Amino acid sequence: MTDENLNPDDNLNELVMQALVQYDECLRTGRIGDTMVLVHVPGFQERFERGQRALNELEAAIPRSSKVRPSWAPDKIGRFKLRSVLGSGGFAVVYLAEDPLLNRMVALKVPRPHALVDTDLRRRFVVEAQAAAKLDHANIVAVYEAGQDQDLPYIACAWCAGPTLAAWMMSRTSPVKPDLAASIIRQLASALQCSHEHGILHRDIKPGNILLFPQSSGISAEFPYVPRLGDFGLAKLMESGELDTVTSQLVGTPRFMAPELLNEPTEPSDAAADIYALGAVLYCLIVGQPPFGAATAAETFRLI
Repeated sequence: MTDENLNPDDNLNELVMQALVQYDECLRTGRIGDTMVLVHVPGFQERFERGQRALNELEAAIPRSSKVRPSWAPDKIGRFKLRSVLGSGGFAVVYLAEDPLLNRMVALKVPRPHALVDTDLRRRFVVEAQAAAKLDHANIVAVYEAGQDQDLPYIACAWCAGPTLAAWMMSRTSPVKPDLAASIIRQLASALQCSHEHGILHRDIKPGNILLFPQSSGISAEFPYVPRLGDFGLAKLMESGELDTVTSQLVGTPRFMAPELLNEPTEPSDAAADIYALGAVLYCLIVGQPPFGAATAAETFRLI
């Protein structure tokens, strides 16, 4: 796609959506002050503020701590029987669901109702499915299938009974020993290389997007898990040119964003930003905190 073929309104919608993804992550974690909008495009602020209000209302209606299936959710999606809520974001909900055909539990991701009527959000969901389905690696969360039940699209992934890397780190009273940290990151680096070789940038690598699958033969007795990279919700398909127009400075989580993403972008983000984020996770494991962090996004960006 060439610049002359770009639809300015589509590009504005992408920018707004990226900003709202970042806002929702801060809303979920209670760090509202971490959200800082850097875009000065006509029409952006008005749309962003409407999205903020909608996310605030959703959070009030269905708090992220709730594991109860919301009233608007069906009992089944396709052949999958919904059991409980595993996690919830501004644009999608992840359910623990039973697959009666294969007799296993899965993590079933479906868009929230408001995302179904938004062309850009629905496209984002399809892009995530396309990205994740391409990847087959022991340290990437497996995607079993992507489908649609009438007008409701879904992605069925491997269910993780363990915590995220972020939760595991919070449960500790001391930083991780360097040898163990290096072993964890080595496995994730192999997964990231696989992703990049398939032309896919993750663009939001952080401890919260690394799932720990319990396994007795894990890395060590201290770490009885297999770490797997998940949540390709911000993934960019390099080879297809999908989302090339998105301003890179809004993509990701502030504490794990590469410095070049905070400058006025002249080039689309590339693999180096993912590698930086993985290095920041390594630093966080060893030191106990990200390389740069402050009470607000503005101060975090200044430090970076």
